[in-house]
Amino acid sequence: MHGIGATDEQVALLFQRKIALDAMVGALIGGALAAIALLVIGGGGMAMARELAGALRWT
Repeated sequence: MHGIGATDEQVALLFQRKIALDAMVGALIGGALAAIALLVIGGGGMAMARELAGALRWT
């Protein structure tokens, strides 16, 4: 980019923007996957824990 006249500040801003977007996308994807994992583990895990503890089933 320096070869076409970009200043150091412009290059740094473009780099910062790219890193910020990558971090935001990674955080959103990671958060969504974690939420899904907690829902899957929490739903099935709680039912199994109740069964193992001898809780009464309400049918």
